[in-house]
Amino acid sequence: MVNKAKIAHVVGCLIVLIISYNSMSCGTHTSYSVIERSPDIIPVKSDCQSPIGFANAYTSLFHTASVNYNLYNSLESQLGCPISREDNISLLHEVASWLGVTYKYAGSDRNGTDCSGLVYNIYNNIYGIKLDRTSQGQYEHNCKKISLNKIRQGDLVFFAINSTHMINHVGLYIKNGKFVHASTQKGVILSDLEEPYYKKYFYSVGRVK
Repeated sequence: MVNKAKIAHVVGCLIVLIISYNSMSCGTHTSYSVIERSPDIIPVKSDCQSPIGFANAYTSLFHTASVNYNLYNSLESQLGCPISREDNISLLHEVASWLGVTYKYAGSDRNGTDCSGLVYNIYNNIYGIKLDRTSQGQYEHNCKKISLNKIRQGDLVFFAINSTHMINHVGLYIKNGKFVHASTQKGVILSDLEEPYYKKYFYSVGRVK
């Protein structure tokens, strides 16, 4: 099915480039248009006196749009939810790269990881933030409590499994109710907060300070 949001994004980029080109003066200088691509900003160089230069920029833009489209499709397939410009593509790409990694108690790399090790690595790789190495520590030392109805992409979700007060599991929220975590039985997977098991043991949402 054609994704209208993706088409609108590509058309928008083309319009920006065309308007920029048409607004250039005919001097001898070189102008630069800035085209937004989540999560990057790409400068597109165009020589106002060179149709070839404009054509090259136009071709480059189409290539970029094609790469973005393929990346979005790949992430949607892996994560099972629609992807848009508002998403943190770097974060989602990192999350997707961990799917399928086996569970290993106290592990924190792609040869095996536990739940807090997974969250630790994602935050360190994407944000350069070093979290505590346990789920309880991440909740107590690194996060402020957020109500579930205010949850957003990148927040941490904490669980007290078979416990009334001790946090012993953590995941990272993606979108549409989905979160990534390291399951002791299945390794790194995506689950839904609406699943009865996780609704039963849900403890809190934490936003990293």
